[in-house]
Amino acid sequence: MNQLLLPINQDYHNVNLEKLIAKCQLHSKVILEKQGLTDRDMSIVADQAIIQRQCTELWLKHNTITSQGALILADALQHNNVALSELYLYGNQISDVGSGLLAKAMSTEHSTLKRLSLGFNGITDEGARYFADMLKINRTLIHLLLSTNQISDRGCLHLANAILYHNTTLERLDLDSNHAVTDSSVKTLVATIQVNDNLIGLNLADCTLSASSKAKLHQVAKAKQYFQLWV
Repeated sequence: MNQLLLPINQDYHNVNLEKLIAKCQLHSKVILEKQGLTDRDMSIVADQAIIQRQCTELWLKHNTITSQGALILADALQHNNVALSELYLYGNQISDVGSGLLAKAMSTEHSTLKRLSLGFNGITDEGARYFADMLKINRTLIHLLLSTNQISDRGCLHLANAILYHNTTLERLDLDSNHAVTDSSVKTLVATIQVNDNLIGLNLADCTLSASSKAKLHQVAKAKQYFQLWV
């Protein structure tokens, strides 16, 4: 993570954003999707939504947030007593750098997030490895969504091995539409489904899997009660 992260202007204000947050109740869902939000807006979101409003869900889908914004969000999560359990960042530009920052914030005993959505954020195997390392430590996250990124078998195996050998709380992993995930990952994924009793959902739809690999996954999923598989 060698990207330069520049400081945010603390005097910046976004009146419309502040009004939207002010309308939200304490300890509730804050929806800020498709608002054209940028990194500098994340200081407002962190302070007014996460810290002051103690929001339980924060929806930031389809904005233009990069690793700089992720740094601000991660800092709020890591250094404050917050109630946030669900964070949705689908369709931004968080990248591997931002993934590493969020993963670090979630690798503490104070982490509150139960669901993290980072689909369509330009995340590669490096970002997947950051989350795999996080999963070895984190004991609160139950759903990790990494759909429609640039993760290949290498990143998939990092995640699968972390779940197979270390994690006991994650219930669902979404890797759908990562087209570089292929049959090479199936053996480890099958073992992960069989061994980890807490994992009850795996989404591999629109990955590059052969019919025989899909059949293997369906076979092992069918043998596990309540397990949901998408291929």
